[in-house]
Amino acid sequence: MKRLKLFGMTALAVMAISAVASATASAAPRWMYRAHSTEAFKELSGSETFSSTISSAAFELETPGLLTIKCTSESSTGTITNPAETSKPGTDTSSKIRFDDCVVVGAEKTCKIVGGSSGTEEGIIETVATNTVLKAGAGTKVYDVFTPSSGKVFVTIKVENQTGKTCLVKGSYPVEGNSAGEVEHQAGGAELKFSKAIAEAAGTELKLGGDKAYLTGVADQKLTGTKAGDEFTG
Repeated sequence: MKRLKLFGMTALAVMAISAVASATASAAPRWMYRAHSTEAFKELSGSETFSSTISSAAFELETPGLLTIKCTSESSTGTITNPAETSKPGTDTSSKIRFDDCVVVGAEKTCKIVGGSSGTEEGIIETVATNTVLKAGAGTKVYDVFTPSSGKVFVTIKVENQTGKTCLVKGSYPVEGNSAGEVEHQAGGAELKFSKAIAEAAGTELKLGGDKAYLTGVADQKLTGTKAGDEFTG
């Protein structure tokens, strides 16, 4: 009888530990912030505005064997939000994301990219507004998963001939699917990193003209509302 009782207590303990571990593993990531690096992170209540600019040398969108597009400037604004229901992950909405000084790598003298709000600005790529949701990764990793706010296409990139030249990859290339950046806090804000490895770990897939593509680069994000200057993360 004592053995049976001991077995029952052990089984209950194992079940309790498993339940806690399961709840922790399945907890939805939420937006967190802190004013100073010595403080513990606090969960954001409601929403906060932010801005984003490039912090790496460039952003690149590569379709292996087809073309690589490089842009040396990026900018956008948006709002991060923690839903009132605490079981739901943090989200954010962004304005159109604008990339400037964009070129086709290796074909700068024969090809040019045109876009922007007018559709004719050279070197400009401007996406539609985007929605994102936080997704938990392995260990403490958190990803911000991007999708277009409407439809399936982020942007259609137009590649044209340079004046008097023939561009071998001339055409229109829709960018579809979803993409993910890894969120990490840093002094004064957060860092959003994109790479092939991050996209694959997050389970996202981006396509350029129907072919698999990978976005690489790093964005520097800063809160711009009442918590301007604070570090934040997922």
